[in-house]
Amino acid sequence: YIQKLSQKTIPLQTNSWSQESYLYIYPNPSKNVFTILTNATDATLEVYSLSGAKLLCLSNIRNKGSFDLSPFPPGIYAVQLREKDKTIIRQTVLKN
Repeated sequence: YIQKLSQKTIPLQTNSWSQESYLYIYPNPSKNVFTILTNATDATLEVYSLSGAKLLCLSNIRNKGSFDLSPFPPGIYAVQLREKDKTIIRQTVLKN
């Protein structure tokens, strides 16, 4: 199952809309490793527990990458993709 989320991005400094950004995360759910596809050119991916603790931070995400949640227990995690001064996408993933 591949889920595509897209939204218009809002730079933090202005109220203007910029290009449409997207983030695919698959497979979702997964046992450990998730693959991402995005049109971001230099982004940071952060993974948080539902209690708000930052568990993982990967920088220099460009177009495709992956992240591994094997050190963490099964559950629901929040994923945030940031590029420069804006948050592009927020999404949840399920590790089973």
